[in-house]
Amino acid sequence: TLWIVPHRIDSKNIQLIQRFLISKGIYSVRTSSDVVSAEEINLFQSPCLVVDEVGFLSELYASGDGAFIGGGFGPGIHSTIEPALHGIPIACGPQGVDQFSEVTELVSTGQLEVLRTQKELLSWVHTMSSVSEVQKQQWVLDFKMRLGATQKILTNIENLI
Repeated sequence: TLWIVPHRIDSKNIQLIQRFLISKGIYSVRTSSDVVSAEEINLFQSPCLVVDEVGFLSELYASGDGAFIGGGFGPGIHSTIEPALHGIPIACGPQGVDQFSEVTELVSTGQLEVLRTQKELLSWVHTMSSVSEVQKQQWVLDFKMRLGATQKILTNIENLI
C-alpha cells in the first residue's frame, strides 16, 4: 500500500492529489473520513492511503518499508531524521540536500538515495524492499550513535560560564 502524506492537508490540496491519483489509475482512501470495505479496495490494483491528518509520521515510518521525502523537486527536502531513526530506506529529490549535514551521512551509509529521475525512483522502489533486516538494524545503531547533541551543547555552555 502506498501512503501519501502531503505537507498541506487542506481539502483543496487533498482533492487535487486524489484526482491526480485517479488519473493514474490509483484508488485512494483518505484517512480522516473515507470508510471502505476490503472488497471495495480489492477492486483496485493500487490501493493508496492519503494521510490528511497530522501527528502520524512516526507511526507511519515505524510501519513502512521505505520513505520518499518530499520537497526535493521543489523548494527543498523536508526532514530525513524521522525516517532515519526507524532504519528504513529513504529517498529524496536533489533540491536542498546540501542544507542538512545528516543527508551526507545517510548517503554514505546507503540509507538515503538522492534521486534525479523518474527511472531512478522506480528502481529505488524495487530495490528498497530487498534491504536486509541486518542492514536496517545497523542504520538504527548508526543513528543512535549520533544522539546526544543537547547534552553536548549544555556541556559546552557550562564550560563557557
